[in-house]
Amino acid sequence: KGASSTIDNRTSTLRVAQVPDACGQEQLKAHFAAFGSVLQVDIIQSTNNPAGAPMALVQFSDRMNAELAMRRAKSYAGTMLALSWHEPGKAPGGQTSGIEGPKPPPLLNPTLREQDETRK
Repeated sequence: KGASSTIDNRTSTLRVAQVPDACGQEQLKAHFAAFGSVLQVDIIQSTNNPAGAPMALVQFSDRMNAELAMRRAKSYAGTMLALSWHEPGKAPGGQTSGIEGPKPPPLLNPTLREQDETRK
């Protein structure tokens, strides 16, 4: 039997808490790139707790690579990272966060873009 042709619409973006202060976007991107293609990394300082550790949103090109990173990227430079799935507009526990996170790249295939627009 052939492979399934269903589209996985689950998020491919990880929310990374407890990011060390000295860690920049490029270092974090390099760390997570070991698990697959990283599209975007955004480091965000909390407006509620400016003195607290920053968090980051790491968007992978697909869910499979993000799942691998979720299982294996538990620390960075000796610091334990708190990883969770990022759903735009939702904080952990389902509350609205106000953080939209990385935007996915536009669909290159016009037919798929039209189908995506009709689903909204």
